[in-house]
Amino acid sequence: MKEARQQAELTQTDLANRLELTRSSVANIEAGRQRVTIHWLMQIAEELNVPVTRLLVTRSEVPGDTVEGRVSAELHGQPSSTQDFVKLALRQAE
Repeated sequence: MKEARQQAELTQTDLANRLELTRSSVANIEAGRQRVTIHWLMQIAEELNVPVTRLLVTRSEVPGDTVEGRVSAELHGQPSSTQDFVKLALRQAE
């Protein structure tokens, strides 16, 4: 998210104001200290004018590591309706 924000030439404060969040919330999201809902993730992607999947991708050295695999791991244990909703929302946001 930080890289996308910087490429959009926005400060944390600029993005926070657009999202009606605090600057510290943006900093915490960028640092991975604060989780975001799919709704917020989609709003952040819209403000940064990037596909939502770009915000999910992390550089990984693990062979076979994919966004879909990481999302599935995060959703493990959630009701299937929740898993289906999140996966559909991510596909539509691409």
